[in-house]
Amino acid sequence: MFETMPWKKSKPSVSNRDNSVDLFRKQADSLLNRFFDRSDWGESLQPRVDVIEKKKTFEIKAEIPGIDVDDLDISLNGHFLTISGTKKHESESSKDNYYHMERSYGSFSRTIHLPAEVEESDVDASYKKGVLNIELKKAKSGKSKRIEIKSN
Repeated sequence: MFETMPWKKSKPSVSNRDNSVDLFRKQADSLLNRFFDRSDWGESLQPRVDVIEKKKTFEIKAEIPGIDVDDLDISLNGHFLTISGTKKHESESSKDNYYHMERSYGSFSRTIHLPAEVEESDVDASYKKGVLNIELKKAKSGKSKRIEIKSN
């Protein structure tokens, strides 16, 4: 994605030095690429979701592995459904030293814009094997009303 400018050599240098400069450049490029790559920048805790529209309902499926149900929160405000929670760090011993760590911990929040009104009082949610399933019933649309136009 982003690359640093190649180094210009003004004098011949020792091959060991060339290797270290190339290594530094590759590491700098990698750091910049990881920083600007959205999948590796603050979104690792964002749950991936599927929004399925059926005839009378919306079904939301969110992948949220490794989180207890008590650490999840779902709220509905008009057309907006928000899923939030906290993934806690599991530490068995304070003496552990990590060699490599990729798992993410902390708080997250994901808001989904629903394409239609839903019945706020009729929502079902379940959590099984790291997948949160939410079913929202669509609000019954009002009947159309003819409006009379008055003229002077």
